[in-house]
Amino acid sequence: MTDNKNKTAMLLRMSRQVRHLIDDFEAKLKNLVAENRTARICGSWIGLDGNYCLLIRKSGNGYAAMLCDNSRLYKIIVMETELEYNDGVLSIPGRDESSPSQAIAYRARYDRLRFGEYGLFEPEEVVLRRTDAYRCEEPFAPDEIIY
Repeated sequence: MTDNKNKTAMLLRMSRQVRHLIDDFEAKLKNLVAENRTARICGSWIGLDGNYCLLIRKSGNGYAAMLCDNSRLYKIIVMETELEYNDGVLSIPGRDESSPSQAIAYRARYDRLRFGEYGLFEPEEVVLRRTDAYRCEEPFAPDEIIY
């Protein structure tokens, strides 16, 4: 009788340990998937209005962004900052403590990136491909993706 109780207690303890390991694994996997989704925005982006260009890159454990103004004959760096990464969401930190952070939203379906108050951006390779197709008078299929 005592032997069965010990075996039952041991099996319950092992069951809890396995459940704990599975929960840890699921949490790590969820974090990794969120980080991989966020990493898709790394690269060079061109503003839809043509006034800004944006470079997003991995920087240590987070991400960094450099925003340039293209409206003049030469580029001017408007902002160079580390991006905040909280719970799978990237945001632009406020300029000072009183100003709120601004959200960064990526829409994979449309291949567009909203970078806070600076507007919508599209990948530089899409812009270059569309420009090359226009110059060569070839049809451009925007749904065609280059990797």
